[in-house]
Amino acid sequence: MKASTRILTFLLLAVLLVPLFASCGGEGDVTTPAGTTAPRGDGGTTAPTVDKWEDADFSDVTLRVAYNEFVNSEIVAAGATNSLPYLVGPDDEALLSRGDYAAAYERHNRTCDKLGLTLGENLVYTDIGWDGPNTATILASIQAFNTANSDDAPQMIIHQNYGMVRAAILGDLYNCKDESQKNYFDFTDEHWYTDMMLENTLDEDKIYMLMGDYFIDQFRMAYGVLVNAGIAEEVLSVNGGMEYIYDLVRDGQWTYDTFMEVAEYAYTGEQSGELVLGAIGKASWVSRCMFSTSGLDVFTKNEGGEIVYIEGEAITPVHDWLDRLIAMEKEDFFSYDWTRDARNTAGEAVATTFVNGGAFFALNQMVLAMEGSLVQDMRTATGILPFPIYEEDPRGEKATYGALVSDNASCGGILISADPEMFTAASAFIQMMTEDSSEFFNQYFENGLKLKNNSIGTGHIEMLDYIHNGICSPMSMLYDNYCAAALDSEAYFSIMNNSISAGSNTFSSGFASDLNAKINKWQEIKESFGNRTLQ
Repeated sequence: MKASTRILTFLLLAVLLVPLFASCGGEGDVTTPAGTTAPRGDGGTTAPTVDKWEDADFSDVTLRVAYNEFVNSEIVAAGATNSLPYLVGPDDEALLSRGDYAAAYERHNRTCDKLGLTLGENLVYTDIGWDGPNTATILASIQAFNTANSDDAPQMIIHQNYGMVRAAILGDLYNCKDESQKNYFDFTDEHWYTDMMLENTLDEDKIYMLMGDYFIDQFRMAYGVLVNAGIAEEVLSVNGGMEYIYDLVRDGQWTYDTFMEVAEYAYTGEQSGELVLGAIGKASWVSRCMFSTSGLDVFTKNEGGEIVYIEGEAITPVHDWLDRLIAMEKEDFFSYDWTRDARNTAGEAVATTFVNGGAFFALNQMVLAMEGSLVQDMRTATGILPFPIYEEDPRGEKATYGALVSDNASCGGILISADPEMFTAASAFIQMMTEDSSEFFNQYFENGLKLKNNSIGTGHIEMLDYIHNGICSPMSMLYDNYCAAALDSEAYFSIMNNSISAGSNTFSSGFASDLNAKINKWQEIKESFGNRTLQ
């Protein structure tokens, strides 16, 4: 094990500023508790007035909300639950006794009372089901609702990003910024992830996919880095334990390089037949998360402001970034496949090695892992950190750390088949639920993420705030990555993963060989957005 002074020496050298690659996410100050952060971008709408809700009475409409209770393998592996109880309130006493669910239930009831809605009568939740992570299955359900011409068809839908983006591309959702129809949306409210919504639209006058604190999955399925606090207090005791790592984040110095330094420092090698790795992760998601938070992209804007794919020498920064990830894979203390730990079966969830004490850091772990039994039952306290940034952020404590949201996270949308009155009612319901999220989110932080021995101080809550403030899903992730089939081409992250696995950077040739197909399909998508009108 290296001397503790090595990290300190590195940090002294790191004081020299290097070029900044801004991560995706807002630039507001970090605050505690969560839910009190600054707005995420300017939504371009008028701020609410005191009489905004004066005429909001929807007791004469039946608002139908379609949702699914899909629970993916990562949620199950973490011992966490589906997000539905956070959206509509728990339906049994055991769940209601948990403070975070109780706050969700109260938020829901307050909204219904104010708007004249009654759960089970004129506010109806319909489980539409989902038999697997299949985009076509989700899209078919949405399109069936839009063509049903039935009084039982839902007006709004809560579903996974993976399918909603296809519905947005093909014109199955309302433009929620359209002012020709009365609506209650105020995207300047602090609980909307406005930058993220606009990022996934080709026109800033349009928002189709709704992402904010009402749809709690956007936060629960944001990716971070789990850290074993017990190991931190042991190997970093001279430097201050967990506080040392927290200070790196606070000072804008939680970079790829410092992350690797600390991971190597914690690496024990073979001792007493056991192996403690510095860091573990899953290659496909490490590349997604780090690329999404690096400030780089496969899209850029030309002089006319049009969004186009990168070509030629513009790809060089992506090469430099990918070289860093390839170098990580070659380090003894880091593993992308986590199969070297004898206590873990090859192919099991990355968390298995981590919770057994087999690694100091576990990359690409969702925030919801903190509320799950797997982490809550660990022998040592555990925290979660934002993903490290590409280069040091000279803004120090105002540094922004991006947090990629999983494709399986739920977001919202209003179906294009809803008549104007239903569109108005749906906008009021979603907006009021979103605005009334502060107490709910505070309770979720306190009761959902700080249970048992994981109450490891205010620094832990600060780190969650950094993640919450940095929530993002770049356009390239949804339109080019998760919807690769729609683009008739290979997803760019697959080309990156091939380079990582082979230990040789072939991204340029792999991306270029498929670029014409991508450009042609991308042009069709842009024309579709430009020509769309409300039905």
